[in-house]
Amino acid sequence: MASRLCLHIGLHKTATTAIQDFLESQQVQLEGRGVRYISRAQWRSENRPGPAKRLANQVKTGASETLLLSEENLIGTPREFAEGGVYPESRKRLYALLSQVGNIPVDIIIVFRDPCRFLVSIYCEYVRNNHFMPFAEFIARHDVERFSWRRVFSWLYETPSNVRVHGLPFEQEHGGGVIPVTRTILELACGDANTISLSSFPKRKSRASYLAEELALAETIAAATDPETSSAFLRMIDHQGRRFGETSYMPFPGTVRQKLNGRYLEELPFLTGKQGEAGF
Repeated sequence: MASRLCLHIGLHKTATTAIQDFLESQQVQLEGRGVRYISRAQWRSENRPGPAKRLANQVKTGASETLLLSEENLIGTPREFAEGGVYPESRKRLYALLSQVGNIPVDIIIVFRDPCRFLVSIYCEYVRNNHFMPFAEFIARHDVERFSWRRVFSWLYETPSNVRVHGLPFEQEHGGGVIPVTRTILELACGDANTISLSSFPKRKSRASYLAEELALAETIAAATDPETSSAFLRMIDHQGRRFGETSYMPFPGTVRQKLNGRYLEELPFLTGKQGEAGF
């Protein structure tokens, strides 16, 4: 049976694919340090049983080792955002996972991102993999001005005593970034982040958000044909390396961005587990 469990649960659009690709490339080195990494392909290829039972099986078959899993879909999917939800089942899903692993020590790593950029990125992820809808239609299903990560994850630090939660910011200006996040994962899994070099970490984004010109053409294609054809077009320019345009897509007015970013900064001490230091 595995002796410890490290779960990197996202959030979506915080370089999870790049981190997973790097961890997979380091599987031999991780195993040499007593860490078994469950790759994205291995985890997602097993559709049955459900996530909780799958994780329980992995823990039971572990040989006194640390089990490491990075999977952002454990607590929700982009489809839920298209339906107006913001990780509506996250607490239920996470507790279902924890209920299956007994009392072994568990470290949970969760990375937060500025809400405006997150919502644009999760929209791009949705239209890439599902069917196209205009951003105005997508975002109309959300009460954007009241968006709050703290409200969504108010339960985050009320986990069982064998569970430690490590909340991190995604933005470099707030002390985050993909390299610090990866270093934290390695430190928690291996005990020392310096045992594995980060020099081979991919420099390029795995799936960057679409540019304004790309989304404008996708909307034209959807109007002339259908939403599925439009999404197929977006996937094609991704897979064939034919991305184009120069204008970052940011449809939120400056006033909304300022308000949500201000709230995000106010909530970061709670989200990163430092509410005591901030006087909460």
